[in-house]
Amino acid sequence: AEGVGTSKKHAEMAAALRAWRDLTSRS
Repeated sequence: AEGVGTSKKHAEMAAALRAWRDLTSRS
């Protein structure tokens, strides 16, 4: 269960980072 939770958290962080980089690269 811990591995799954970490995986999910990592995926959420990666998605947020992607969105942030996409926004900053558009400017």
